[in-house]
Amino acid sequence: MVKVSKSMYALNGPVEIKQAETDDMMISIFLNKKLANGYTPSSLCRYENEPLCPTVLSDRFNIFKDFFSQSDMPFTCPHEPGVYNITNYRPNAERFPPFVPGREWRLDLLFIKNYITVAGCQLFVTLIN
Repeated sequence: MVKVSKSMYALNGPVEIKQAETDDMMISIFLNKKLANGYTPSSLCRYENEPLCPTVLSDRFNIFKDFFSQSDMPFTCPHEPGVYNITNYRPNAERFPPFVPGREWRLDLLFIKNYITVAGCQLFVTLIN
């Protein structure tokens, strides 16, 4: 991560895909709200075992379009194995609803093949008004 302003960081670095994505791969996307005792699942975003490629390419998840536009990964699916670079990725604030309850969130992305999680990513976000 790199600091791009007083209160904003951007994500930079490589993403390595070690094996080809296949048509039977699934993705689960969970948004979790931080409470005093930890993170709890939110109903704002909860998708479990969705087909990977149709989900990534759909208009329902513009976060993926934004992500691909800040990397050298093609906005296609499936992706071939290789190392791709992300440059100054920041979530687009215009994609968020006008009111999001809470301040601190964790986004979980799980990549699943044959009902086994083969990769995952957690993004921690603090919303600043």
